[in-house]
Amino acid sequence: MGITTDKFLRLQEQLLEEYIELDQQYYFHGNVVGFLSLGNPEQRCTVIPLLARDPKKLFAKMYSEIKRKVKERRQEFEWVKVDIAKDFEVKKFRDLNMDILKTKKNYFRKGFSLDRQFHYALLEQEINGNAILSNVGKSDTNAFNMDNLTNYFTKHKAIKKGKEVHMDDDVVIFNTDGKFIEEDTVISIHDEYYEHGRRKYEELTQEDIKNVIVHSSNYLAQQVQADGKFVYGYFSCFDKKINFYNSLRHASTVYSMIEGYELNRDPVLKDAIDRAIAYLIHKLIRIDENQNKAYVIDWENHQEIKLGANAAAILALTKYASTFNTTEHLLICEQLANSIVSFQQPNGSFNHVYTYPSFELKETFRIIYYDGEAAFALMRLYQLDQNSKWLLAVESAFEYFIDNDYWKNHDHWLSYCTNELTKFKPEEKYFAFGLKNVIRKMDFIYHRKTTYPTFLELTLAAYEMVERMQELKLDHLLEKTSVPELIKVIKKRAAYQLNGYYFPEVAMYFKKPERILHSFFIRHHSFRVRIDDVEHNISGYRRYFDLIHKLEGALYEEAK
Repeated sequence: MGITTDKFLRLQEQLLEEYIELDQQYYFHGNVVGFLSLGNPEQRCTVIPLLARDPKKLFAKMYSEIKRKVKERRQEFEWVKVDIAKDFEVKKFRDLNMDILKTKKNYFRKGFSLDRQFHYALLEQEINGNAILSNVGKSDTNAFNMDNLTNYFTKHKAIKKGKEVHMDDDVVIFNTDGKFIEEDTVISIHDEYYEHGRRKYEELTQEDIKNVIVHSSNYLAQQVQADGKFVYGYFSCFDKKINFYNSLRHASTVYSMIEGYELNRDPVLKDAIDRAIAYLIHKLIRIDENQNKAYVIDWENHQEIKLGANAAAILALTKYASTFNTTEHLLICEQLANSIVSFQQPNGSFNHVYTYPSFELKETFRIIYYDGEAAFALMRLYQLDQNSKWLLAVESAFEYFIDNDYWKNHDHWLSYCTNELTKFKPEEKYFAFGLKNVIRKMDFIYHRKTTYPTFLELTLAAYEMVERMQELKLDHLLEKTSVPELIKVIKKRAAYQLNGYYFPEVAMYFKKPERILHSFFIRHHSFRVRIDDVEHNISGYRRYFDLIHKLEGALYEEAK
């Protein structure tokens, strides 16, 4: 049900309670400056800047605007967001331009107005959602894409022509305090710099995490086409489809969907998983019956056979087997694993890339993640069939990893694999390796400003391993490890990664909100949404869901 004028009127009292007594930081030359964002899933929202002498008059104007827009469009709005500007700063356009040039791409998190009357005012979400700050490559001195700026003003602001901007012009920069209206609920919005624009959680609960997993796994289900192939992704600002495919990411995304299904027993999701599994087996995998081997082929990338793709396929198929209690795909898992073992060298390392159908070695090494992913896949298969061949291959690989200081890569797949290996081989050398893989990166992870999703996976797998160490009385190995600090890093990343999630209050500022709603994006990659961006977040949050109460309990015990 949409937001009607009557509903807004009822909620207006609640909103006024929040804003009735505003500090001076909310006033600009005697006026309160507000922004009314009105949106629906099928199109970019409309944002209306408004000025008034006090909050009561401002909300009266907002009520009138909603009434006018509903009548004009003959349509209610599903989403309404109210922002009140604050912390105003006036500076020259040239100084704003320099500030943005020094800021990571798409990480400028304030609004600005090109005039003091706020006719040419833009929220931070409008600026970034329309690629207004993208450098078009013509100059390294201009942070603005003036074409995008002009187009946005003319198409979405009812301004007949764009505003000429000169370097010596004054601009007003501001922060905002926002509320998002969803059905009958008023939701508080973050005003902190890096969290800006998305909903606040007093404390991230297990139910909150479940909602994210359910919604994002449903999003992935929607990307599975009739033949089982995914829509690979979009650049959100202008709804530009990514015309590329990657067989490794197909398989790893299916793995995360099955993780999501454990909390989200939706038959639509199950049907999407089955279609994607069928596509993996019948379109992406080729079997050599004579050699009893199978290979995942990356058809769109020079018909490559990649170590990581074989590993991802095993992970998806073994996860399917354990979740749905079936041995249907066990043989093909063994064939894929036979190929991985054949890629392994006498020193324990793996060759990474071959060419199909010649099977010529193309690259001995491509990316560090393939090694840990391969070892993790063999461990997962070993759990199912208890074939010592896979365990011996992993042990050989770990000798190579340890001798060559692979812990310096801080790889989440190695964290997963070390955790699994120590369940069967609880040897100190493996525990020590697993600790170094995460502990020496904790400060960096805690302060990282991008929503790098695999950090949550890395730290959670390490925490599971630490729990096992405590159970085995291996406390001497933990003398240089602060378990409470590890937990704090995990909690920080779990909360922080939501800055890369398309809540409706974030998605509404992009061209096609319904296309990206409840997915995860990479801000500095032009708000890219790709299936693997979503899958890594699901995997991390799925593990966090299982461990959240243990993490809270451990912190409580430490505090006593």
